[in-house]
Amino acid sequence: MVSRTKFVEQGRRVSKKWSEALMVLSGPWLFLYRDTKAAIPKASCPYGKPEARFHVQQLVVTDATGEDTSRKSVLKLEADVLEGSKTAYLVQLPENVFYSWKAAFRYAKEILVRSCLSFNGLLSRFIQCFVRPVIDHSVLLSEVNLTDATTMGTLCQLILCQEGCNRLHLLPSVYPFVRTHTTDLPRPPSKLDTSLVAKMRDFFRTRPSAESLRARGILKNEPVFASTLVQICENEKSEVPRFIACAIRAIEARAVYGTRDRAGAKVQPSPQLSTGSKWQSTVARLIVIRDLSFLFLCSFVRPRYPNISHISSGLDHLGLYRISANASEVQKLRCCVNQYNYSLNSEKWSLDVLAGGLKLFFRELKEPLFTFELFPKLKKLFGNKSDEASTLTSMQEMISSMPGPHIATARVLFHHLFRVLKHSEVNQMHAHKLAIVFGPNLIRSDTEMEHLGMLTAIQAPCVDFCLKHIVELFGPVVPPPVVV
Repeated sequence: MVSRTKFVEQGRRVSKKWSEALMVLSGPWLFLYRDTKAAIPKASCPYGKPEARFHVQQLVVTDATGEDTSRKSVLKLEADVLEGSKTAYLVQLPENVFYSWKAAFRYAKEILVRSCLSFNGLLSRFIQCFVRPVIDHSVLLSEVNLTDATTMGTLCQLILCQEGCNRLHLLPSVYPFVRTHTTDLPRPPSKLDTSLVAKMRDFFRTRPSAESLRARGILKNEPVFASTLVQICENEKSEVPRFIACAIRAIEARAVYGTRDRAGAKVQPSPQLSTGSKWQSTVARLIVIRDLSFLFLCSFVRPRYPNISHISSGLDHLGLYRISANASEVQKLRCCVNQYNYSLNSEKWSLDVLAGGLKLFFRELKEPLFTFELFPKLKKLFGNKSDEASTLTSMQEMISSMPGPHIATARVLFHHLFRVLKHSEVNQMHAHKLAIVFGPNLIRSDTEMEHLGMLTAIQAPCVDFCLKHIVELFGPVVPPPVVV
């Protein structure tokens, strides 16, 4: 984007009105657009709707002087649109591209001049070999200034017209030569060229949808992420995706080291102890009764780290699922899981990264946990404020109608969220916070756009209701399944 103003119109200076514009140099043509929207090509307008269009052969590009404007980094573009009708623009460019634009104009003109000079010798040989001149052919060449000619077609038409005027007589062998070399001269694009350019631009600017690429077999689902629960469970021959069970177990088994201040209050662990300790990976791999493991670790670790006063599980992590993890680390986790590497107890994966990966898994499912078919029913159920008993009955019917992998995965997930909720006094993740975090990831429509109104009206209330009636909907709370 540049700042431009019209400086001269029809040979007369006009008052300057600076405004933003888009300047595009495409081949031998310079276009000025009001905005980027006007530059979008269409079938009827291959070059969009430019405010002004100039051929570089018509342009005289110079630096604007102090008499023209007080602004810096300004180019003055002068062009004779018609004979005696002079138009000039002042264009202010960013300083970092000012000299680049000057070089671009210079190169565009040099390319045209070289092409015209090469055709000058071509035309001379053409006349000497194929034309019987009534007058000397050098007279004709002196009358035709190739650098001022705009099209190859114009030159050929000039030669053909001379035949009718008895100035030149063309032999029959001339016509194939003319047809063969008419594309060698630089010229403004014809209507055929502009339509071709528009099609090529549309081809490169638009790309097929993911659905069409997937239907053609070019784009395939990832092994774990961005797939469907049914497909994942069929590939793994399990009821619940292995990543879900491993991630939940890793989060709940992760040890968090904490200290106390002078008043005796618990203090959040330092990053060095919570993510970089050599004992963290060992603790995370213990699948034993939590209380016994904590007693053992407290007696073993405290002598080495005197400032450690207590060790808790990952469920006590402050802001679990609410704090966003590093996006690049989450993508690294995604790549590892897609390669069937389920070593999630490694110390390189922090609690926030594991929680972010779990949310990303549900967010990118092709079919959400609560299937697309249930969305209209959920919208009607939670849109109309009905009594709690009827809502519970309807939710039980809808959950039982889901596919088997969806029911089993929902049971494991909500049991885990209920255990997170039981530690809300420490992690500060109450039911409404968990509902806001997981609502958009578990419930969505395949047609309607997600917005804040849908979150507050359908998604969050549904997750909140499931957490409050966890036993009625998903049975007694049990630990996550063990992955072999």
